[in-house]
Amino acid sequence: MFRQDQVLEKTRVVVEKVKYMVNTLGVKPESFLIITFSTKAADELKERLIDGNIPASDVQKMHISTIHSFCLDILEKTGTVGLDVVADDGKLGLFIKKHISDLGFDNEFYLRGNYWIGKVIEKYDDFSKFNVDTEGLVEYLEKTFPVDKEYVEFVHKYMEENDGEFPIDDANDKVFKESYKNAKYIQMAKSYPIYLELLEKENSIDYNQMQIKSLEKMNEGYMPPYTNILIDEFQDTDPIQMEIFKKFIEYPKTESFTVVGDINQSIYAFRGSSKNYFKELTDKYSDKFEEVYLSTNYRSTEEIIDISKDFIAAHYDSADDLMPAKCGSKKNNDVYFMVSEDNEREAENILEIIKYVQADDKMNLSDIGILSRSLKASTSCFNTLIELLEKNNINYNIRGADDLKDNDELKYVLTLMYHLIQEDDPYYTVVPGDVATWLNLKTLTGANDNKVLFELSDDTKKILNDLQDKFEKEVIEMDKIVCRENGWGNGIKGFPGMFKGKKTNVKMKYSAVLKNQYFLMKT
Repeated sequence: MFRQDQVLEKTRVVVEKVKYMVNTLGVKPESFLIITFSTKAADELKERLIDGNIPASDVQKMHISTIHSFCLDILEKTGTVGLDVVADDGKLGLFIKKHISDLGFDNEFYLRGNYWIGKVIEKYDDFSKFNVDTEGLVEYLEKTFPVDKEYVEFVHKYMEENDGEFPIDDANDKVFKESYKNAKYIQMAKSYPIYLELLEKENSIDYNQMQIKSLEKMNEGYMPPYTNILIDEFQDTDPIQMEIFKKFIEYPKTESFTVVGDINQSIYAFRGSSKNYFKELTDKYSDKFEEVYLSTNYRSTEEIIDISKDFIAAHYDSADDLMPAKCGSKKNNDVYFMVSEDNEREAENILEIIKYVQADDKMNLSDIGILSRSLKASTSCFNTLIELLEKNNINYNIRGADDLKDNDELKYVLTLMYHLIQEDDPYYTVVPGDVATWLNLKTLTGANDNKVLFELSDDTKKILNDLQDKFEKEVIEMDKIVCRENGWGNGIKGFPGMFKGKKTNVKMKYSAVLKNQYFLMKT
């Protein structure tokens, strides 16, 4: 067992171990099961083994994959075939949206939108990985985080009077906000057993169920034919995976079992549910494992190692628990640690550093790189920093923020498709304001200052542009009428304004105008 603290190149340990076992000890390639964190890591590992003088034909005999691919292999070899894998968040999100009503997310439990769909996925993931008693959890939530009866009655009455429309604005108002949030989380726990039934019914499977069902097969007596097992990134092991690994550890025919990882990089630690499986191996299987610490960092400078140690040490009960790392690099660089009050102040501090560096004649703007965990998250200072850079006439180049919807060609295709499928929804669905500025007929003519895929005649362009102008004008007029009738002010001044902060039932009153204009545009 190899443990590392503040050390990189963990995968190299796996590579060198396999090379030694195959080339020196003569271990058969087909006896190896090597589990990596990602498919990309598995492919890279195969390449590095081939580069390490192991014949490609021998590498092909090894089972090198992610834990999920390995589990799918177990299911297929034990007779479970033809599964529809709904594993990534995108496909899983579509599955949940498809069954949103089946899962009970209606009425007072109403839940829509990518953010909340993501929360459902996250909770289902936790329920599976940590074997949560969801029935008991529901009882606890209903007692501890109750849903106000007045909220439930209001929602039902409102939906009856408004053709099933959910009062989203009122539900998010401070009077009902807490009850609405509680209701959604209670239903997440209630719906989990239904979710599992739906997966079974449609012969679908997610990653967690893939692992659970594979473990069941192993508990029933099936044992994969591998006797030399290596696990990379072991710190990311979840409880189900650990039970699978234990099957190999306790299997009499297992010749070697090696794990490599860094407990400080555990992806589950932030959930407060991380378990130190390194410690479990040394405690429970002390006769089987030898713990080896890899303490030399060859990639980082002494300064980076020191500041990393100070940061990590704060999360330990005792600084003595953190193994000191040695520096294998001969380079030295100054490191500064900056603490900011909020995102705005952080952006200002970064700007000051850029100005300071820019004042040095030996430095160019192209020498400066700014890395952010996320370019879009609310916890990022990215947007504020961009505003400051533009305000101070500092040139910059953004990488990693490309969004397909910002591509002119894709905007054109989406707009075309949007108008072609309107028979299913004969009035415009409410969309974000930034999308409303281009998801219209003028994108097809290039009038939105965008590139076009097909050049239209001037007459056709005029017809489409006029139709869009007329449509927007009538929507604005209708909005003024609706707002005056309901005492909501004077209405919107521009077309994109209809997509911002509008009361939910306005959509219904727009429908006549929108539907009428849609058919005009179709003809």
